[in-house]
Amino acid sequence: MLRSEMGRHIESIETAITPNELQETIEQAAGELGFDYWALTQLSRDGLSMQLQLTNYPAAWAERLRDRSYFLCDPAIKACEGRALPIWWSDVGDFVKMDVRHYSFVSARSLTGLVSGLTAPWHVPGFPPGYFSLASGQHFLPSRPIEERAMYLAAWSMEQIRTIAHGDDEDGPTSAEEKLVLKYTARGYGPAAIAVHLRMRTEEVRSILTQLQRKGRAASLLEVVARKIHHGELLTTEILS
Repeated sequence: MLRSEMGRHIESIETAITPNELQETIEQAAGELGFDYWALTQLSRDGLSMQLQLTNYPAAWAERLRDRSYFLCDPAIKACEGRALPIWWSDVGDFVKMDVRHYSFVSARSLTGLVSGLTAPWHVPGFPPGYFSLASGQHFLPSRPIEERAMYLAAWSMEQIRTIAHGDDEDGPTSAEEKLVLKYTARGYGPAAIAVHLRMRTEEVRSILTQLQRKGRAASLLEVVARKIHHGELLTTEILS
């Protein structure tokens, strides 16, 4: 199970109650993955700027995270729209039409020591959408195992923040059929495309998705995906396979 694969630092998530403990746990887990830096950010309530949650980024770049223009200039954030999967910074050009401000942003980020990394979107009920980033001062080769662990770490981290604020609650077990539907939802497929892949009727898929969102009291289906990953009911290896 991915949770145990992450090592003892991820296991301590279950008892990471305070923000300081959570920050220490994330930092150690990121280090186990080979990354020097990490950051948790989220959209403001109006959806027009970013809010910094926790980070160990260099001070100069951490300060920029609070700048309103950050949300508009980071191509990785743009590439994450409508996705539950991580995006490697080296691959953003495959998903976003890069312009001058994007190239300027990437160049400035590298100069502060954030040379390579990836960003994973996170979706938690009761919170605006946000992003979990891992970064390195060296060039980092993309790999599927790192993506899987980054997805889990992102879901885990933000679920902990939600739990600190609101307490924990689960929405019941997930059936095999529901897992299959959520697997394709995480990849960005809509109900009609999911129905084709699973040889189901589109109305059936829509019904399953509606029930999952209602049970989870979630604002979006990507929030449901994040919760299921956190509780170990949906494995990132299944989503990425």
